[in-house]
Amino acid sequence: SFLHSQVFSNDSYIWINEVHNWDGGDDYAVRLVHPNLVETEGMLLSTKTEDIAGNFPYLEELEGIKNEGHFFNTYYFKRKNLDEVAKKLTYASLYEDYDWIVAMGVYVDDVNYHAHFITEESKRFVKKNSAKILFVLVSSFLFVLVLLIITSTYYINRAKRRLAKESNLDFLTSIYNRKIADEHLLVAFYEYKKTADNQFVFLIDIDDFKEVNDSYGHSAGDRVLKTIVEIIKNEIRETDSLFRWGGEEFLLVCKYMDVADIASFAQRIIDSVKNTPITIRHPRKKKQKLLEYKKENGSDELGVSLENTVLFNETTTSLFLTISAGISCFSPKDTSYLECFKRTDAALYESKNTGKNKYTILY
Repeated sequence: SFLHSQVFSNDSYIWINEVHNWDGGDDYAVRLVHPNLVETEGMLLSTKTEDIAGNFPYLEELEGIKNEGHFFNTYYFKRKNLDEVAKKLTYASLYEDYDWIVAMGVYVDDVNYHAHFITEESKRFVKKNSAKILFVLVSSFLFVLVLLIITSTYYINRAKRRLAKESNLDFLTSIYNRKIADEHLLVAFYEYKKTADNQFVFLIDIDDFKEVNDSYGHSAGDRVLKTIVEIIKNEIRETDSLFRWGGEEFLLVCKYMDVADIASFAQRIIDSVKNTPITIRHPRKKKQKLLEYKKENGSDELGVSLENTVLFNETTTSLFLTISAGISCFSPKDTSYLECFKRTDAALYESKNTGKNKYTILY
């Protein structure tokens, strides 16, 4: 009723379709709200529907939403409160939490009318005030030119510094990205060759991360990535460097650490992630994913078949996730840092394939 009562210019209105089948076809969606055709609300829609020009507006809209999450489209549709059919320009966007496509549009004839009216008014204004406009333009141009000459160097240099800094950061987690990680490893390797002071390299991977994206969506996955980065940062030292290597993998480089301390340090990070709940907000699904439960240690408490534990309430989900790690350090036989990284990667592979939620060290 709220949307029905809203009044916009040029007989525009907002309508909502709820998608039931993202593959399209007959009955792929239901029309929830449509102020222009209230009597059709609740009607099932089909991507096979054509307009008078032979377009398939529902099919085009669905494909556009699937690819980009939003879509501009033109097609022919009945005018509000009239029997006339006219060409319409629409914008639709996906409200992913409820599989809603929310759209609004305006008829092309109305746009053309207003554009023509504004153009003619502008011409009359310019013709009537040409001398004043010319004076203002020349004065403004000279003022701006002087201002640009004075300040251009400052702003350009500031923009370059900011761009350089942002290009080195992972936009999601705000830690340094893989490009900087490669540079850091290269410098660390040359320092090792020069001073023999070794540095330990960790490659960390979030276990079963694909399950999070598949079950709760990529926004939940993003929340998990950011939270785990904060957990790790709380456990490492100021001299340690954390990077996002790619996807759900992170690189950690530790300077000035004794070999005897590596095992306890790695286990502390793993335990901290395992014991920290990560809360994600999401709407209650119509069909929750079925989890297989099993008894553990002969108690009455229920656990899940995966290593990770999932607890549900009305609007949030608390995830208890785990990580696996591979660890190595530089060797006198190494000719580049890549040899150390290969051992680290192999160590991570060993951790992932022997139970996860653990670390493996290869020298």
